[in-house]
Amino acid sequence: MFWLGASQNPSGHHAVGFDNQKSGRAIAEHVISYGHRKLGVIAGLRDGNDRAQDRILGIQDAINAHPNIQLLGLQECKYSFEEAGSALDELLLGPVHPTAIICGSDVLAVGAMLRARDLGLQIPEDISITGFDDINLARVTTPGLTTVRVPQHDMGRKAAHVLLGLLDADAPQPQSYELMTTIIDRGTLARV
Repeated sequence: MFWLGASQNPSGHHAVGFDNQKSGRAIAEHVISYGHRKLGVIAGLRDGNDRAQDRILGIQDAINAHPNIQLLGLQECKYSFEEAGSALDELLLGPVHPTAIICGSDVLAVGAMLRARDLGLQIPEDISITGFDDINLARVTTPGLTTVRVPQHDMGRKAAHVLLGLLDADAPQPQSYELMTTIIDRGTLARV
């Protein structure tokens, strides 16, 4: 059994992944470092999804560490452009709007970007939006999406290495590898 991309390896089996909670906290801290004090979150559905849950926990950790930061709303939705657009609408209903939206995936971020444009909002001048994963889509949006780069290729290579090691009876058992994510600044996060 492999643990790919989850934050913890509770089973004690071979594991290759990264810490979603730590990465969620890192992107939230990055947004806060740009001066944003009013945040919104669009996340995947937490039910049955430990990755979405851990990313939200990390974002909440960062917000809780800064008493002057307001979480104006957390919207959970399916991973689709349309659902993310509806989630953005919900976040913008209140009298005070977030200056930055932290999204739990690049798909959700692009959906929020598309809806923001439909509403006549400029990104990042009127609203900043960040993603998570750094899929190819993040590089081709205009502006390019600021996001968390997940070490997908490294996870695959390391998982293959661990699998091959299982064929060697003399290899130490079990093996766990925590890989690091990085924040990729492009154009969707403004300083305020």
